[in-house]
Amino acid sequence: MRAIPGFLGADVLRDDASNEVSFVVLTRFSSLEDIGRFARGGDLEVAIIERKAAGLLARYDERAHHYRTALFQR
Repeated sequence: MRAIPGFLGADVLRDDASNEVSFVVLTRFSSLEDIGRFARGGDLEVAIIERKAAGLLARYDERAHHYRTALFQR
């Protein structure tokens, strides 16, 4: 993903608290326009799940959620 214009980074959150493991993937982009260029067909709400990853998952959200972020520093 580092080659995608506007890509700033990503985090993968893992939760083992239940009887199955769940993940949340947070990706950061410079703008919604950059996300639109990355999104298939330009639809910002369609989650991008690579075929290999989808094959490893029991289920996943098909819709993406977008949030504005704020940076807090000491």
